[in-house]
Amino acid sequence: MLDLTHEHSTSLHQKYDHYFFTISTEKYGWIRNPFSANAEMSTQELSLPVRKNILELRNGRILKLKCSDVPLDEFWICIEEVYKRISKVAIEILQCFSTYLCEQSFSSLF
Repeated sequence: MLDLTHEHSTSLHQKYDHYFFTISTEKYGWIRNPFSANAEMSTQELSLPVRKNILELRNGRILKLKCSDVPLDEFWICIEEVYKRISKVAIEILQCFSTYLCEQSFSSLF
């Protein structure tokens, strides 16, 4: 019985780590608001072409207004055609959270 409990506990721990991984929100400040002063500090781990793309984006006044008017995911999808590199990275990261919410909704049904 003890082995079964230990096995079950280990399985739960692995699933928990899979769904609730630790994420450093500081390094994704540029996704939440690419126009903030802290956004540039959070791009240090990104490649040079992506960082240049973010700098180009930050110079757009109209995009700054759009960012504050629409949901975050919609903003990144809207600019995808012009800013392919950063939009792709931002959308991939945001998908982690949308997948989690979807799975949470399904699990609450059962």
